[in-house]
Amino acid sequence: MLILTRNLFKVVAPFALLASSPLSAEEILIQNTSGKSIQAEVVSRDGDKVTIKRNKDGRSFTIPLSSLNADSKKKVLKELERLANSYPKLEADIVIGKRRNYSNGSYYMKKMDITSKTTIKNTDLNRGCPPCDCHIILVGQDQREEDLFSVLSNQKFELTPNHKGAEFEAKPVFTKYDSDNKGTGNIGGYKYVGYLLVVMDKESSVILTKTNYSKIEKAIELDSSRIKKFCDYEADQKLDSRMDEYEGY
Repeated sequence: MLILTRNLFKVVAPFALLASSPLSAEEILIQNTSGKSIQAEVVSRDGDKVTIKRNKDGRSFTIPLSSLNADSKKKVLKELERLANSYPKLEADIVIGKRRNYSNGSYYMKKMDITSKTTIKNTDLNRGCPPCDCHIILVGQDQREEDLFSVLSNQKFELTPNHKGAEFEAKPVFTKYDSDNKGTGNIGGYKYVGYLLVVMDKESSVILTKTNYSKIEKAIELDSSRIKKFCDYEADQKLDSRMDEYEGY
C-alpha cells in the first residue's frame, strides 16, 4: 500500500471500474504538495475530494484536491471533465406488448397493437452518465411477400441513464395483416417481427444497439453503417430482406 503522507491518501475498499465507454480512464502521474507521487486513474469527484485508482494493485484512494500540487490538480480536473463527457457501460431492456384482434369480423384479417417500454441502466456505480439520444424502431414483415418488410414506427427520445434505470414508454403502434398462410387470396399487410434499439451520444456516435430479430442482427453485423440508416428511416419505409431500402417498385 502506498501512502504519500500520513493522512493524504485514505484507502477504501478496492473496486472494479466498469469501462466500456468510448473514452476510457487514463493513467496519469499525480503528485501531492510534498512532491510524493503515484500513477493512477481518476475515478470520480465528490465535492472537494477525488477518488483515484492505482492500476498496479487496483487499490482506490480518496484524497482532497487541495493536497495536490498545481500541475496535478490541473491534470485531475481535466481528466474529470473528460470523463464527465464519456459514457459508462450501459444495459438496455426492452419489453414489447402485443395484442391481436380480428378485423371486421374476418377470421384471417387481424389487427395488432404493439407497445414498447425501454429501460436503460448505467451499470457504473462510480459516475453518472450524460444524456443519450435513442431510437426504438419496430419492423413488420409482409404476410404475402416474405422478403418485404416495413418500418412500423421509429420513435426518437432522450434518456439520461441512472443506476436504477431510466424508462421510456413509446406511443402504441397499430398494424393490420392477413394471416391466411400466404394463400392466393392473401392480401398481405405487415405483421410485427422485431425491434432495433439504437443509443447514441450527443456527437451521434453509437454507444449501444439491441435487437430481438435475427435479420436485423445479421444486417448490422455485415454492415454497421445500417445502424444509422435505420435511425433515418421513417414509418412506412419499405425494406428488403437485407434490411436496405426496398427498390422493387
